[in-house]
Amino acid sequence: MMMRKLTAVISPHQTLQLFLRMPFSCTIKRDISSELFAVLSSPKWEKHPSLRKLMPSISPSHVSSLFALKLDPKIAIDFFYWIARTRRFKHSVHSHSSLLLNLLIPNGLLAEAQKFRILMIKACSSPADARFVLDLLLQLNRGGGPKNPEPLQFKLTLVIQPDSNFIV
Repeated sequence: MMMRKLTAVISPHQTLQLFLRMPFSCTIKRDISSELFAVLSSPKWEKHPSLRKLMPSISPSHVSSLFALKLDPKIAIDFFYWIARTRRFKHSVHSHSSLLLNLLIPNGLLAEAQKFRILMIKACSSPADARFVLDLLLQLNRGGGPKNPEPLQFKLTLVIQPDSNFIV
């Protein structure tokens, strides 16, 4: 809890003034996704000096939020592959789904959407991820969503591997 000091300043021939003193240190929350959007909107974004500074802070949720900002689909795909090649970054099923739902499907890039659907399935690392992906794919088969109400007819295939506890 932050303590505030109340200070009264009285000077001759002036009214009583009260000041509330606050500690100078305050936290400012960065919007990494918006900063990324600005960097990726510039030509030759791969060499942008701010990108190197942002890299340690970027998480899969930032990437998901970035794709909701309506980035150019080609740049989004390039960035998706570029950041996946870095040593410490691993996409989540949510960053895959954000790319699919916000950029690829609404822009009619169904061949790319098919590739990212497969990558999203491969990115499952838990039963919760698998359930999320299965629900999303079933929803897409029923209809592509509000921006694309037609069913996408992704072929849904389940493979059960005998020595695995995981269904793909």
